Amino acid sequence: MSPLIAPPRALPPASRASRFRLLILPLLLASLLLSGCITMHVDYDFAADGSVLRTVVAAFDTDLLELAQSGDGSTPEDPFAELRNATDLPPGTIVQDYEDPAGRRRGVELIMPFGTVDELREYSHSGTYPESDQFSIERNGNTTTFRTILKAETSSSDEAATPEGRRQADAIMRALRFDFSYRVRVPGQVTDWGPQAGGTLTTLPTGGAEVIWATEGFIGATELWVTWQE
Repeated sequence: MSPLIAPPRALPPASRASRFRLLILPLLLASLLLSGCITMHVDYDFAADGSVLRTVVAAFDTDLLELAQSGDGSTPEDPFAELRNATDLPPGTIVQDYEDPAGRRRGVELIMPFGTVDELREYSHSGTYPESDQFSIERNGNTTTFRTILKAETSSSDEAATPEGRRQADAIMRALRFDFSYRVRVPGQVTDWGPQAGGTLTTLPTGGAEVIWATEGFIGATELWVTWQE
């Protein structure tokens, strides 16, 4: 096993709000532009008991990480150090190394448990939650809707909001092999979701369903939603 892969560790309870952000789009933009290969996966898993598990995976190409080593073979500075050492994550968060043998990418995985939807909402308003992944959860009887608007946190986000800007950003992100996915798993039957372009709805054999949006291109300023009945 690679020496960069370490056993998972639990972080201590969050102490104070800071300007640290869980970087959704993009993670470490400067490093992305220099390296050219990045993976970003965001998962929300809503359980039947009301709990929610939020998982974020961020990784770089392993070849590029190895090339970043100094001439004497010493380990380069960890590009994910800020994520690993953060103290303002929710209580019980697990931070562990991530390796994708198929994609040859290596990085970090954050697993954040929330006992209830209200705990997730409270944390999202704490000042530490990324503005690029602000969401709303609406419940009406036995029907629940999760809705989020993904925004690229870059200085060029205004330009990227235009059709031409989106086309240029999409071409750049595809050239950089930006691998992005956003998954929402729910305990009931999905009655509405979108946008369906670039997304896949799957009914799970164990019950419930999941919607996954995946792209190698630009997904900034995109609204995603899932409605389900329990």
